[in-house]
Amino acid sequence: MKYGGYIKQAADNEKTHYTIFVCCALDNFSVDKRGAAGYIILDKNGDAFSSYKSDILGSTSNRLLLLSIWSSLMRIPSGKNVRIVTNNIVIIQTLSKKNIGNESNTDLKANIVTQLSRLGKVIISKPGSATDNSYFSECHTATSQKLYGRNKSTSIN
Repeated sequence: MKYGGYIKQAADNEKTHYTIFVCCALDNFSVDKRGAAGYIILDKNGDAFSSYKSDILGSTSNRLLLLSIWSSLMRIPSGKNVRIVTNNIVIIQTLSKKNIGNESNTDLKANIVTQLSRLGKVIISKPGSATDNSYFSECHTATSQKLYGRNKSTSIN
């Protein structure tokens, strides 16, 4: 599925209307591969919104992160510039490709492309500043707590 390169890897100083921190937790030791996905959306005024979902069964960390990205992009108004922050290099590289449909999770990628087509500029990067790290850590902790009910993690991306 070609999407014209909606997502670019870019420096942290790009002008954006919204920054999205995506994270997940996956219990690799559970029989049903139970996971949780979450995101924090930060607008340019510093106001934040977050959402976390647990008990997602039979998943992988990449799929959970794609679910977080798709879910968060649906909340962004059309035409706005967005920066997505994740520490998962596979997700960064996958979503930065010009053709993202030749691999797994094509259903979620198609949904992401639909959302990207209505937005302005979208960039993706790893956490780069102290503020990024703070929000990313908050997202990571909340997702782990949603999955385990406490601060335990076996695999976090």
